[in-house]
Amino acid sequence: MTAPSGPNPADWLAGLLRGFHPLRWLLCLVGLVLTGLSAVVAKSFFDREPLDLPGWWQQPITHAQALQAEIWGGSLGRTILRGGSLLALNTALWCLIGGWIARHELLARQQGRSDTAEVRVEPSATAFLVGWWKSLLTCCPSVLLLALVLLLPVVLAGWVNAWLGGLGALVVALLLPVVLVADLILLFVVLGAVAWPLMPVAVAAECSDQFDALSRSYSYLFQRPVHFLLLTATALALAGLPLGVLYPFAEQMTTWRPEARQTVFLLAAALSASIFSSLQTLVYLHLRSVIDGVDASAVAVGPPLRESRKTPSPEGKAAEIPTSGDSSPVVGRSLVRVTIELLAAAVGSWYLTFWLFSRASWGQVAWLGWGLSETVIPPAEGVYRVASVMAGLWGVAWLALPLVSAARRLLTARAPRDKRDQESNGV
Repeated sequence: MTAPSGPNPADWLAGLLRGFHPLRWLLCLVGLVLTGLSAVVAKSFFDREPLDLPGWWQQPITHAQALQAEIWGGSLGRTILRGGSLLALNTALWCLIGGWIARHELLARQQGRSDTAEVRVEPSATAFLVGWWKSLLTCCPSVLLLALVLLLPVVLAGWVNAWLGGLGALVVALLLPVVLVADLILLFVVLGAVAWPLMPVAVAAECSDQFDALSRSYSYLFQRPVHFLLLTATALALAGLPLGVLYPFAEQMTTWRPEARQTVFLLAAALSASIFSSLQTLVYLHLRSVIDGVDASAVAVGPPLRESRKTPSPEGKAAEIPTSGDSSPVVGRSLVRVTIELLAAAVGSWYLTFWLFSRASWGQVAWLGWGLSETVIPPAEGVYRVASVMAGLWGVAWLALPLVSAARRLLTARAPRDKRDQESNGV
């Protein structure tokens, strides 16, 4: 049986060229315009001032930085309310655009094959958008909603700490593991955000719902992070070519009228977005072939295919796994890798908890900063000192969990080998 293969270099070149398709380019141009309009409206709403379209058009970077300050400059609740709503709106928009382009790319790849050139593949890109627009719209907002739920513990902890003072700090220290667990999950959700461009591609390829798209994008990232990062970096580098072409002429363009200069950059940025969306389809197909064992030439045209990663033996039975030999070096390497990853996640979630807690509370928060302040032991007095000690004990236990888990797994892995050694020695 031939092993499944991903897109080859010729496919990447074809995907790059198809990124110049007028409809894809136009869709991305509309997407950039609507994204800019959403920023203009948001800035006007936050400042309670009239819309300043000419100012945004002439100095977009300056106004974008001012909008960023409006979103991040306040409390955590303000950032969630303002930034979250704006992010949800724009990610939903770009999921619609990315889904149409991904389906268009998949059909173009299918029609470009000599063995299926005469076969009509359904649904078309537009029919797919009409039938699956709800799944596309809810892909990224569903992840943002999950992140919002995970933020509630630390937001509530910040309010309790601010309203109740020292007593609130004691309550937060006592329930700190709940906040740490929520922030650990939140950390993985945030890290997986780099895989969001795969969500509309998954819906377009599998004709599935947003939950399948979420599962595939996150699992592909965390199962093959190196593959994902290399492929995404390649897509970004190729997508940056239109903007890179303008770089040598940046000095000459400074003499142009602002309207002409911004128009050229807008067209180049739209072309880059079109190329990136087209190449994201190839990134998805490559990861799909590596992880799910589905060849890149296969295109889902209806309900999701039933995929199986296990191939039965010729006799119709599962192949037996050889048990001879010592696999302890392999187990040891895997255990070390998993332990390092878990330790990194524990440290990252501790840092994330303190950072979010500092933004969510307007009271004293230094008592929680074990290892994150100028000294290892955070400055605290009175009741806050008691809360700080409790938090420090929870922190030690939190960081010890990966080591305890590694020790238990090591003992479990060594038990069968010790038993075989005893049997071989006649004990």
